[in-house]
Amino acid sequence: STVAANLAVSLAKLGYKVGLLDADIFGPSVPKMFQVEDARPVAENIGGRDLIVPIEKYGIKLLSIGFFVDPDRGGMASNALKQLIGDADWGELDYFLIDLPPGTSDIHLTVVQTLALTGAIVVSTPQAVALADARKGINMF
Repeated sequence: STVAANLAVSLAKLGYKVGLLDADIFGPSVPKMFQVEDARPVAENIGGRDLIVPIEKYGIKLLSIGFFVDPDRGGMASNALKQLIGDADWGELDYFLIDLPPGTSDIHLTVVQTLALTGAIVVSTPQAVALADARKGINMF
């Protein structure tokens, strides 16, 4: 999350249009990092569709699954994630960053199946178990 947030801010400072989606249902931290914990994104009719309007901070369009989904109802997370990707008014972006939870879960599979990814950054600690998870993630992407 720290890497994703700092990368988003750095890209925005360079003049790029950046969207950051926090897809970590069990530990959404982007709202806290950007000091928007109390924000409640709203839907707006745009072009005949009701689209979620991301929160904007530091020139970055932000959405977090934590704004919408109760962590105890994880099964709904994949559907919610698809909505945050496809039913939000992201506008034209140069970079769309997605902060994923650790490991390889349904959330990761949803992202891989929903978007045509052009890159992935996998962050790990040096412990053997963490590196094994990181390798799984790299292979998945």
